[in-house]
Amino acid sequence: MYYVIQIDNRGRIIIPWEIRNKVGIKPQDKIIIRLRADNIIELIPFNKLYKEVSEVFKEKFKNWKEEDHEATNLLMKVVKYVEIIDTVYLVAFLIDSDPLHDKAVQFIESLSPTRKISQASLLELDLLMKARGFNWKERLRTWLLLSSLIPKDFIEVILPFDLSLAAFIVYKYELDYFDAIISAQCILRNAKPLTTDREILQMISKSFEVLEEFKQHHNSIMTVL
Repeated sequence: MYYVIQIDNRGRIIIPWEIRNKVGIKPQDKIIIRLRADNIIELIPFNKLYKEVSEVFKEKFKNWKEEDHEATNLLMKVVKYVEIIDTVYLVAFLIDSDPLHDKAVQFIESLSPTRKISQASLLELDLLMKARGFNWKERLRTWLLLSSLIPKDFIEVILPFDLSLAAFIVYKYELDYFDAIISAQCILRNAKPLTTDREILQMISKSFEVLEEFKQHHNSIMTVL
Protein backbone atom coordinates (compact mmCIF):
# COMPACT_ATOMS: atom_id res chain seq x y z
CA MET A 1 0.00 0.00 0.00
CA TYR A 2 1.62 3.24 -1.17
CA TYR A 3 0.39 6.82 -1.08
CA VAL A 4 1.99 10.07 -2.25
CA ILE A 5 1.13 12.87 0.16
CA GLN A 6 2.18 16.49 0.36
CA ILE A 7 3.78 18.24 3.31
CA ASP A 8 2.29 21.66 4.09
CA ASN A 9 4.36 24.75 4.83
CA ARG A 10 4.36 23.93 8.57
CA GLY A 11 5.82 20.45 7.99
CA ARG A 12 2.52 18.61 8.59
CA ILE A 13 1.13 15.65 6.68
CA ILE A 14 -2.25 13.96 6.50
CA ILE A 15 -2.19 10.19 6.90
CA PRO A 16 -4.72 8.70 4.46
CA TRP A 17 -7.91 7.33 6.03
CA GLU A 18 -7.29 3.83 4.66
CA ILE A 19 -4.01 3.59 6.56
CA ARG A 20 -5.44 5.07 9.76
CA ASN A 21 -8.33 2.64 9.62
CA LYS A 22 -6.10 -0.37 8.93
CA VAL A 23 -3.69 0.24 11.86
CA GLY A 24 -6.31 1.71 14.21
CA ILE A 25 -5.11 5.32 14.45
CA LYS A 26 -7.74 7.60 15.95
CA PRO A 27 -7.89 11.40 16.45
CA GLN A 28 -5.55 12.61 19.24
CA ASP A 29 -3.51 9.38 19.14
CA LYS A 30 0.26 9.74 19.55
CA ILE A 31 2.66 8.72 16.79
CA ILE A 32 6.34 7.85 17.25
CA ILE A 33 8.44 9.20 14.39
CA ARG A 34 11.63 7.22 13.88
CA LEU A 35 14.46 8.12 11.51
CA ARG A 36 16.31 4.96 10.54
CA ALA A 37 20.02 4.79 9.77
CA ASP A 38 19.20 4.65 6.03
CA ASN A 39 17.22 7.96 6.35
CA ILE A 40 13.85 6.22 5.99
CA ILE A 41 11.14 7.78 8.18
CA GLU A 42 8.90 5.38 10.09
CA LEU A 43 5.60 6.27 11.76
CA ILE A 44 4.78 3.96 14.67
CA PRO A 45 1.41 4.19 16.47
CA PHE A 46 2.25 4.75 20.12
CA ASN A 47 -0.86 2.99 21.50
CA LYS A 48 -0.29 -0.09 19.38
CA LEU A 49 3.35 -0.36 20.42
CA TYR A 50 2.48 0.25 24.08
CA LYS A 51 -0.17 -2.47 23.99
CA GLU A 52 2.27 -4.99 22.51
CA VAL A 53 4.95 -4.18 25.11
CA SER A 54 2.44 -4.15 27.95
CA GLU A 55 1.12 -7.61 27.01
CA VAL A 56 4.65 -9.02 27.18
CA PHE A 57 5.22 -7.44 30.60
CA LYS A 58 1.93 -8.80 31.94
CA GLU A 59 3.03 -12.29 30.95
CA LYS A 60 6.66 -12.11 32.00
CA PHE A 61 6.12 -10.19 35.25
CA LYS A 62 3.51 -12.45 36.81
CA ASN A 63 4.03 -12.65 40.59
CA TRP A 64 6.88 -10.12 40.42
CA LYS A 65 7.75 -8.39 43.69
CA GLU A 66 10.34 -5.62 43.94
CA GLU A 67 11.43 -6.85 47.35
CA ASP A 68 12.64 -10.11 45.77
CA HIS A 69 15.55 -8.14 44.25
CA GLU A 70 15.68 -10.35 41.15
CA ALA A 71 17.77 -7.87 39.15
CA THR A 72 20.32 -7.45 41.93
CA ASN A 73 20.61 -11.20 42.42
CA LEU A 74 21.14 -11.72 38.68
CA LEU A 75 23.75 -8.96 38.61
CA MET A 76 25.66 -10.58 41.45
CA LYS A 77 25.75 -13.83 39.47
CA VAL A 78 26.84 -12.21 36.21
CA VAL A 79 29.24 -9.47 37.33
CA LYS A 80 32.62 -10.61 38.59
CA TYR A 81 34.58 -8.08 40.57
CA VAL A 82 38.18 -7.56 39.54
CA GLU A 83 40.94 -8.48 41.96
CA ILE A 84 44.27 -6.64 41.71
CA ILE A 85 47.44 -8.30 43.00
CA ASP A 86 49.93 -6.24 45.00
CA THR A 87 53.74 -6.50 44.96
CA VAL A 88 53.84 -8.52 48.19
CA TYR A 89 52.53 -11.59 46.37
CA LEU A 90 55.00 -11.23 43.51
CA VAL A 91 57.86 -11.27 46.02
CA ALA A 92 56.28 -14.18 47.92
CA PHE A 93 55.89 -16.12 44.66
CA LEU A 94 59.60 -15.79 43.93
CA ILE A 95 60.73 -16.87 47.44
CA ASP A 96 59.65 -20.45 48.11
CA SER A 97 60.33 -20.10 51.85
CA ASP A 98 58.04 -17.07 52.20
CA PRO A 99 55.01 -17.70 54.46
CA LEU A 100 52.76 -16.35 51.69
CA HIS A 101 54.37 -18.45 48.94
CA ASP A 102 51.60 -21.03 48.57
CA LYS A 103 48.92 -18.38 48.36
CA ALA A 104 51.05 -16.38 45.91
CA VAL A 105 51.42 -19.44 43.67
CA GLN A 106 47.66 -19.88 43.76
CA PHE A 107 47.13 -16.25 42.73
CA ILE A 108 49.71 -16.28 39.92
CA GLU A 109 48.46 -19.56 38.51
CA SER A 110 44.86 -18.33 38.48
CA LEU A 111 45.31 -15.02 36.66
CA SER A 112 42.29 -14.12 34.56
CA PRO A 113 40.34 -11.12 33.25
CA THR A 114 38.97 -10.76 36.80
CA ARG A 115 42.25 -11.36 38.64
CA LYS A 116 45.11 -9.20 37.43
CA ILE A 117 48.52 -7.95 38.50
CA SER A 118 48.85 -4.21 38.80
CA GLN A 119 51.37 -2.61 36.50
CA ALA A 120 52.46 -0.69 39.59
CA SER A 121 53.41 -4.00 41.23
CA LEU A 122 55.68 -4.88 38.32
CA LEU A 123 57.39 -1.50 38.41
CA GLU A 124 57.81 -1.64 42.18
CA LEU A 125 59.29 -5.15 41.97
CA ASP A 126 61.84 -4.02 39.39
CA LEU A 127 62.89 -1.05 41.54
CA LEU A 128 63.13 -3.32 44.59
CA MET A 129 65.44 -5.68 42.69
CA LYS A 130 67.61 -2.78 41.61
CA ALA A 131 67.70 -1.35 45.15
CA ARG A 132 68.73 -4.73 46.57
CA GLY A 133 71.68 -5.15 44.27
CA PHE A 134 70.32 -7.44 41.53
CA ASN A 135 72.59 -7.27 38.51
CA TRP A 136 71.12 -6.97 35.02
CA LYS A 137 71.32 -10.71 34.34
CA GLU A 138 69.45 -11.54 37.55
CA ARG A 139 66.74 -9.01 36.70
CA LEU A 140 66.59 -10.32 33.14
CA ARG A 141 66.08 -13.91 34.30
CA THR A 142 63.41 -12.80 36.76
CA TRP A 143 61.44 -11.00 34.08
CA LEU A 144 61.83 -13.84 31.62
CA LEU A 145 60.35 -16.15 34.23
CA LEU A 146 57.46 -13.81 35.04
CA SER A 147 56.83 -13.12 31.34
CA SER A 148 56.14 -16.81 30.85
CA LEU A 149 53.59 -16.75 33.67
CA ILE A 150 51.86 -13.39 33.30
CA PRO A 151 50.02 -12.78 30.01
CA LYS A 152 49.85 -9.10 29.05
CA ASP A 153 46.05 -9.21 29.10
CA PHE A 154 46.16 -10.00 32.81
CA ILE A 155 48.08 -6.87 33.77
CA GLU A 156 46.03 -3.95 35.11
CA VAL A 157 47.51 -1.02 33.20
CA ILE A 158 48.08 2.31 34.95
CA LEU A 159 45.91 5.01 33.38
CA PRO A 160 46.44 8.78 33.63
CA PHE A 161 43.38 9.16 35.87
CA ASP A 162 44.79 6.47 38.18
CA LEU A 163 47.84 8.66 38.66
CA SER A 164 45.63 11.69 39.23
CA LEU A 165 43.82 9.99 42.12
CA ALA A 166 47.10 8.48 43.37
CA ALA A 167 48.65 11.96 43.55
CA PHE A 168 45.73 13.09 45.70
CA ILE A 169 46.04 10.01 47.94
CA VAL A 170 49.76 10.68 48.49
CA TYR A 171 48.99 14.31 49.30
CA LYS A 172 45.95 13.72 51.52
CA TYR A 173 46.76 10.41 53.20
CA GLU A 174 50.57 10.24 52.87
CA LEU A 175 50.59 6.77 51.34
CA ASP A 176 53.62 5.23 49.71
CA TYR A 177 53.82 6.06 45.97
CA PHE A 178 53.11 2.54 44.71
CA ASP A 179 50.54 1.81 47.42
CA ALA A 180 48.72 4.96 46.32
CA ILE A 181 48.62 3.82 42.69
CA ILE A 182 47.26 0.37 43.55
CA SER A 183 44.73 1.97 45.91
CA ALA A 184 43.65 4.34 43.15
CA GLN A 185 43.23 1.48 40.68
CA CYS A 186 41.10 -0.47 43.13
CA ILE A 187 38.95 2.52 44.07
CA LEU A 188 38.30 3.59 40.47
CA ARG A 189 37.49 0.03 39.34
CA ASN A 190 35.63 -1.02 42.48
CA ALA A 191 38.23 -3.79 42.66
CA LYS A 192 39.45 -5.90 45.55
CA PRO A 193 43.16 -5.61 46.39
CA LEU A 194 44.99 -8.88 47.00
CA THR A 195 47.48 -7.62 49.54
CA THR A 196 48.56 -7.79 53.16
CA ASP A 197 49.33 -4.06 53.20
CA ARG A 198 47.16 -2.51 55.90
CA GLU A 199 47.41 0.99 54.46
CA ILE A 200 46.01 -0.17 51.09
CA LEU A 201 43.23 -2.12 52.82
CA GLN A 202 42.34 0.87 54.99
CA MET A 203 42.27 3.13 51.95
CA ILE A 204 39.91 0.79 50.09
CA SER A 205 37.64 0.55 53.14
CA LYS A 206 36.90 4.27 52.80
CA SER A 207 36.71 4.40 49.00
CA PHE A 208 33.53 6.50 48.97
CA GLU A 209 35.02 9.12 51.29
CA VAL A 210 38.24 9.26 49.25
CA LEU A 211 36.37 9.70 45.97
CA GLU A 212 34.14 12.43 47.36
CA GLU A 213 37.14 14.40 48.69
CA PHE A 214 38.99 13.85 45.42
CA LYS A 215 36.04 15.19 43.40
CA GLN A 216 35.93 18.32 45.53
CA HIS A 217 39.64 18.98 45.08
CA HIS A 218 39.47 18.08 41.39
CA ASN A 219 36.58 20.50 40.78
CA SER A 220 38.32 23.31 42.67
CA ILE A 221 41.52 22.81 40.65
CA MET A 222 39.62 22.77 37.34
CA THR A 223 37.84 25.99 38.37
CA VAL A 224 41.18 27.72 38.99
CA LEU A 225 42.55 26.51 35.66
